[in-house]
This record gives sequence, C-alpha cells and structure tokens, in this order.
Amino acid sequence: MCDANVIWKGWYRLFIQGQSVQMPDTCVEKLSCGTHAPLWLNGPHPKIEDGVVTRGVCGHWFNDCCHFQSYPINVKACPGNYYVYEFVSPINCYLTYCAAPVFYPFNSAAGDTINPAADDGSSSVVQLLSPFLFFGRTYQQIYVNNNGHLTFNQSSSQHIPDSFPYGGQDIIAGLWTDLDNRERGVVSYHQYTNGSVLTRATLDINNHFPNLTFSASWVFVATWDKVPYYALTNTAGYNTENSIDYFMIPGLINGSFISNLKNSSNVNVPGRWAFRVDGGPKLSKDVIGLQVKLSSFSDLTQSGNIQIVLQQVNYNGLLSFNMGSTSGPYYSPTRGAEDYIAALWNDFDDYYSGVYSYQQYTSGSVLTRATEDINQYFPEMNFTASWVFVVTWKYDLQPNPAILFQVVLISGGGHSFFLMNYGDCAVLYDQVQAGYDTINSVNHFVIPDSINGNYQNLKNTSNVNVPGRWAFISTSESLIGVQMRLTSYSDLTQSGEIEAVLQQIKQELVSRGLPSSIEMKIRNVKKP
Repeated sequence: MCDANVIWKGWYRLFIQGQSVQMPDTCVEKLSCGTHAPLWLNGPHPKIEDGVVTRGVCGHWFNDCCHFQSYPINVKACPGNYYVYEFVSPINCYLTYCAAPVFYPFNSAAGDTINPAADDGSSSVVQLLSPFLFFGRTYQQIYVNNNGHLTFNQSSSQHIPDSFPYGGQDIIAGLWTDLDNRERGVVSYHQYTNGSVLTRATLDINNHFPNLTFSASWVFVATWDKVPYYALTNTAGYNTENSIDYFMIPGLINGSFISNLKNSSNVNVPGRWAFRVDGGPKLSKDVIGLQVKLSSFSDLTQSGNIQIVLQQVNYNGLLSFNMGSTSGPYYSPTRGAEDYIAALWNDFDDYYSGVYSYQQYTSGSVLTRATEDINQYFPEMNFTASWVFVVTWKYDLQPNPAILFQVVLISGGGHSFFLMNYGDCAVLYDQVQAGYDTINSVNHFVIPDSINGNYQNLKNTSNVNVPGRWAFISTSESLIGVQMRLTSYSDLTQSGEIEAVLQQIKQELVSRGLPSSIEMKIRNVKKP
C-alpha cells in the first residue's frame, strides 16, 4: 500500500471491522499494516481540552523506528473517546498510515481451537504452554467458558454472572452473561510462544505500563465472536478467591451499557482495558477496594492522596474515602461519619446506565485554566495550581448525556479547592443531594436546590456567578477578607446588633463555599 497516491482532504476517523481505532503512538514493526514502512504518530494523542495539535509522523525501516520522517499531521480528540486525523500525502511511496487494531488475531484464519457449539458449554481443560501468575497463584491450565469468562480450576456453565466482589474462585470475565453459540457465533482460543503476536503484545504492554521494560514470551488469546446473548445481567472484570483483588468495569451491571464497551478504556485505547495481575503495582486508573481514614477535609484535594481518591469514585455520583459503593444519600450533615464530596448523590444505577471517568493533571492548559478560575473566585489568594483532578459522570448517553455533572479538585501552594459543575439533569426518582460533609460534620454544605426538588435547575445555580458552577475552598484555617454594605453606621456599634451582623456575614461566606466552621471575630481599628 502507498498512501502517497491518496488525495487526502479533510478529517478522518479510523475503523477496523467496524471498531473505532487510532493510530499507534509507539513504534510499529516494519512490514506491517500492509506496507513496507508503516507510519506511526511520534507523540502522544491529545486530550479534548488541547484542541487541534500537530504531531510528527515516523516510518519504521532499517531497524530505525523513525527512519522516514514524514510530514506532520493534525490530530484532535473528540467527545466519545475517539480521535480524528487530518492526513497529508507521505514523503514517498510504500509509506502507509497505520491503525492499531484492538483485537488480536482470532478465529480459524488465525489457527484458533474452536469450542463446541453448546449452550452453557466450555472448552476442555487447556494446558498452558507457560505458567500464568494471577494475583499470587500460578496456574498451568485454563478453561474457556462459552458464557464469556475464563476459569482456572474447573469449567463453568453458570450463565447468570456473579457481581464482583464474590470470592468463590479466580475468574477473568471478558463479558460474563448468557451467551449461546449453538446457532451462530464462535468461541475460540490460541496460544503463542513466538512470532508477530508476541511482538505486538510486547509493544502493547510497554505502552500501557511504560516502566516495566517488558518482553512477552507467551500469549493466550480467547475470543467470543458474534455470539448472541440473552441476559440482562452482565459482569466484566476480574475476581480472586476471597475477593482480595477484584475489579468490575463501571456501569456494566446495566445491560444497555454493553453497546458502549467499545468506547470505554482505562488505557486511552477505545475498547481496551488492561490490568497487571502478577501482584505488581497497578495502573492508577484501576479502581480497587480500599479504605483509609483521613485526618482533615483538606486531604480531599491534596495531590499526594490521589491514589486514595481514585479508589472511591462512586458510580452513584459520590467522591468518598471510607465509604465503599453506596446507594441513596443521607442529607448532610451525615451524622459526622465520613469525608465526602457529593457531586449529585443518587441511586443512578437503579434506573440509568452511564459511565464515569477521571483524569489528573500536573501540567498543561488545564492547570492554567484552574489557576485563572480560582483567582477569579478567590481573588485574595494569589493562587497557582500545581495539580488538578477531574471526575465526570455521564448517564443515559444516547444521543447526548441526559445527566452530566463533574467535580474538579485543585491544589497548589498549600491551598486546596474544589469545583462542582452541572449540565442537564433528567428526572431522578429517589433522594438527591449535592454538597460536602466531613468527619464530625465540622465542615459541611448542601446546595439548596439539590434537596428541595429543584435539582434539574442546578445548571442555572452558582455561588460564584457562573451558572452551573459551585466553588469551594477546603484548606483549613484560612483568613478571608470580606466587604459588606450595611444599612447604617449604628449596625456596627450597637452591641445587640453585632452578633446578628456577624451571623449574616457567616451565612454569606458559607453560601460562597467557605467551611461552616469559620469563626467571626471583630477587631477594633482606631483611625489615627
């Protein structure tokens, strides 16, 4: 193939067998992608907030990943977790833009072993050509079950999946549900100990886990291709005996979310989730159960605690530390039990399918924007952001999110803040709450419209004069100056009025996002 002969015009989105894919941004083996020197993106893919970026393009030849330095192209990230490219003709022929497929080779064309067509069936025991370490246990065998999951000790005919954690056995659930391959569809598997599949696996793992310097010596691929499913219950993820380690892809307990799996990821490759299971450090985006007691509310936005924050991003619109996954809210203050931020706390998983995502930033345009926002809302702080953590919840995604809200944690220079942003909100059927609370409820706040039935109006409310945004400072013991217009000078000098004035000031400050524990003190200043 030769892309120099193509008349490129406009922007292009890449697909392979109907699956949205992207250009690789690491070196690609020569003589692949149907050409001599495949072209790959010499730089990371952008984020949505980066807009259009320009990236170099390299072609692999003569054992040099960038032997051919072709013309740069423009790249843009789009909502929906995909990318578009403004291609140009390469510098010469036998150079072709490469797309990285999500799926490894499969089916009879790849030499797979095919499972018998049987409802709730399984492969016979498969002896592994290399031992596989799975969270402390080493296995020499595996079973490929027709209902979308892998087991190690015995086959499984269970068609109603367990919801992890469920500590019965070690399981990898690609998509565990009621599948039936009797009329159509193929379940197959293949082992590799050499060749291009190992090369590709090596590149993939080093891309997803860049600190490993990994080299694959064995690959096992199991594929469920076009197998009909009949159940409304699904599980995708993994689980271990006693559920010491487990993970479920968020939202998959809702059947309608299956169609969005091809757009979801924890490694920025649509349709792919990657996990390290040998007991080493996990991806920061893995959500693993963990409980840690924090000492103060300011811990919510300190970047050193980001791993704890990641553990407790909750599908039901809650960001917490000691609470696991929970359903409906308690109106704040919560009996002084927990530190949490309730972006929009509700039983979403009872009646809405959706997805939440999160990303942290330590450089770039997001920090610049956060710095500008905080200095606008808190002008006396002279603040510079050094870290930002963004969590976004989206529900009922077709064609646009019917419910959209976000929490942004911001810190820098010993100060911490958080923003809550609101878009559209469909009808909710249970209790709703938005705000925050702390251990012992020393600091707490509830957005009024979230509990009085007007939650659909949150996108028009604010405490910083920006519709749909609420901003709060969470650093303790901050000294804030305030200006107020009083009706008469006597308001300041009548002792009976002083406490009322102070209470009014406090209420105003709390409504603007300051902690409810602030103390109001008067200082007499005499004019010289």
